[in-house]
Amino acid sequence: MTFMSDDSVDADEVSEAWEELLEDSRFPELQQFARDLIIYSFITTGGNGGSNNIFKYIPMSWMVNPDGRGYEASYAFYMQEKLDGFRR
Repeated sequence: MTFMSDDSVDADEVSEAWEELLEDSRFPELQQFARDLIIYSFITTGGNGGSNNIFKYIPMSWMVNPDGRGYEASYAFYMQEKLDGFRR
């Protein structure tokens, strides 16, 4: 069994695959899963990428432009909306 290393090539491949899931509108369930995984990673890590978490693999394009809503909808703004939704 081969495990993924933590080098930049593997990290880039994971991030690119995650970005593909976020952008592929043919499979809305996978898009939602990719978004939910971002929320999960934020909640469990507080937004800190470490060696044992998936936060560091979130695509950078998504961090600055979540859901393609423009740069005014920053990652922090998006996360605040989602967290507010949990409190209702």
